[in-house]
Amino acid sequence: MNYPAFQKRQSSVRSQQGIAAVWMALTMIPVLGMTFWAVEGTRYIQDTNRLRDAAQAAASAVTIEDQSLTANEFATRYIRDYIHGETGAVVVATRFYQAYDPTIEQEEIIQYTVTATTNHNSWFANNLIPAFDTTQDLKGEAVAKKLPFYLGDKNIDLVLVSDFSGSMSWQWGSSNACSDSSCKIEDLKQAVSDLSDKLLCSNVETDAGTGEETCVDEDQAALANKLGNRIAVVPFNIRTRETDGSNVFTVSQLRYRTDVDEDDSPRTYEEVAWNKWRQYTSGEIYDCSQDRDDCPNGRNGEQFQAQRLVSIFDIDSDDDDNSYHADVFNYVDFDLTVDEMFTSTFPDAKTKYRLNNMEFYRGYGSTSDDQFFTVGLTSDRSAINVIDDMWASGSTASFQGMLRGFQHMALGRPDTDDEDELAEYSDKIKMVIVLSDGVESPNNGILKGLVDAGLCDKAREQIPGLYIAVIGIDFAASEQSGFQDCVLNADEDIVDVTDTDEFIEKLEELIRKGSRVRVKHAFMAN
Repeated sequence: MNYPAFQKRQSSVRSQQGIAAVWMALTMIPVLGMTFWAVEGTRYIQDTNRLRDAAQAAASAVTIEDQSLTANEFATRYIRDYIHGETGAVVVATRFYQAYDPTIEQEEIIQYTVTATTNHNSWFANNLIPAFDTTQDLKGEAVAKKLPFYLGDKNIDLVLVSDFSGSMSWQWGSSNACSDSSCKIEDLKQAVSDLSDKLLCSNVETDAGTGEETCVDEDQAALANKLGNRIAVVPFNIRTRETDGSNVFTVSQLRYRTDVDEDDSPRTYEEVAWNKWRQYTSGEIYDCSQDRDDCPNGRNGEQFQAQRLVSIFDIDSDDDDNSYHADVFNYVDFDLTVDEMFTSTFPDAKTKYRLNNMEFYRGYGSTSDDQFFTVGLTSDRSAINVIDDMWASGSTASFQGMLRGFQHMALGRPDTDDEDELAEYSDKIKMVIVLSDGVESPNNGILKGLVDAGLCDKAREQIPGLYIAVIGIDFAASEQSGFQDCVLNADEDIVDVTDTDEFIEKLEELIRKGSRVRVKHAFMAN
């Protein structure tokens, strides 16, 4: 064996291995650099997108709140709630205000720009391998604006006709049940509460000398006397609810025809004791219609009523104990309903029914008396809090809520001949806003029939200056002909919203618009 030659070959191999190792190391630098950039870059792209979302949410929140002194702190809480793993955050909320100028029809605008910069420790920072710096700043910016209330020196009566049907207990954008962070009915109640905080007085003091009450809220100076503002909340599902002090009833404000299928029964729709029949099945009612002896008390009058019910709902011998929605299009007297729309049918009309022992009807929601009830026009802020314990269930009939809402608005007129009181009331801003999250269920055409018969026109005629608007909650109310024909300007007076922040913003915007319309009309009249 030639030992020197062997040593030479071994030295050559070791030399080549060393060169290969160097080349491998040099090759790994860009490979690792690309890996670091891919992993860290994806992380920072995701964090940047999330930061922009956080800035948008913060901008919407501080704009709705509009507290410039605490806006930075408020926005920072939003950013830190969205972004995790940052080592520091600099958040700046900048307010812009544009005053209302009626001479050029310039809107009043409150706008906030939120700029957020967050600092992050890079995972793969290295002086030899190309990567991000040891720490990396990410930036996000968003702008939000709102058109604020404009009440000027006017007081307001506001009636919120509020949907408490079953679909309001769903999450936004789905038919899934409510969650803690996505619930239409809870957001509706929160919006009503926020409005009440702004319009009604929370802190009332009584002057020891005069005995007069005064509002000492912080924002009182920017409004007319808040004690002169009133809010009503009129919940509805298939109907509204009323109490006689002992029992709760589902109540229809419709009036009904007497000339439908007259040969089927000597009893008309309004002559049926609807409360009586709630506890009987459709099969039992059919049997009663055929044989008086099968009626609850074996009386002719019961048989006649059962015959009318069989005619209304087309019940036959094969009926499998179905339940029914009580209001049927063909039986509604649209003209009479509109003529008498300001006269409540409760408690005199027989068309109401109680909620217990239910067999024959559907769509009423919960049989609990506490599901919801109406809060009439009130200036007492605490009175609105009762809606916190109400819940959504049942079918949808906006027209029932609208009829009752118009009645409550009309009840706000003072019962007096005092010219000063009447002038003060006449000068008030008056609004009815319908909040609904779906088409009528059942979609029986009654809403459109009432509007075509003049429901909304008569409301404006009898309540001068009344502004009517509609908000579709996760629902295209703007595409519903009943609502379109009810308002004066379908493009402006109907708003569809798809999330919580937009809901609150658009509700306030409609109130702002309605108040300006009222103020403008008053100015023109003067």
